[in-house]
Amino acid sequence: MKRFETFALSDAGKMGAYASAALTGVFECVETFALLAKIQREADGNTPFDSKFGNNRDYMQGFLDALSEEGRTLYRGTYLTMDNLYPLVYTSFFVLLLTRLNGKADRKLVVPLLVLCFDYGENYGTKKMLETMTVSKGMARFASTCTNCKMLCLGTTFGLLGLSWRQNRK
Repeated sequence: MKRFETFALSDAGKMGAYASAALTGVFECVETFALLAKIQREADGNTPFDSKFGNNRDYMQGFLDALSEEGRTLYRGTYLTMDNLYPLVYTSFFVLLLTRLNGKADRKLVVPLLVLCFDYGENYGTKKMLETMTVSKGMARFASTCTNCKMLCLGTTFGLLGLSWRQNRK
C-alpha cells in the first residue's frame, strides 16, 4: 500500500489521475450517448437493466424480449467488452484522486474498489442473461443486487471525493 501511496502522490500519479480522468470522460460519453442510446432504441425504448436502479425479473425479461438481434449483438459484443475495461479506468481515477486529496492511501479506497467488483458482477449477470435470453429468479436477484450496490457505492465514492476535496481546501 505504501508503494501505491508513493506513486499516487508523485508527479507520475498526478499524470495518471489526469489521464484516467480524461479516459473516464471519453468512456462515459461513448457508453451513454452512443452505445446505451442505440441499445435502448433496439429494445423499444426500454432502459438496459444494468443502467437502472431497482430492477426486477419481469422488467429484465421484458427488456430481453424487446431487444432486437442487432441490439443483442451490440450489447454482448461492443458494450460488454467496453464495460469490462471502463471499471478499471474509473476505479483508477477514483483511487488516485482520493489518495491525492487525502494525502495518503487509507480505508476509503475500499469503496471505489467495491464499485469495480459490483460492476464486474453486474457484467457477469448481464452476459449470462444475454447468452440464454432468459432471466432466472436467482440471476435476476444477483444482477439487480450488483447493480444496486454498484450505484450505492458509486454515490458513496462521490461523497467521499466531495468531503476529501472540502477538507483539503481548509
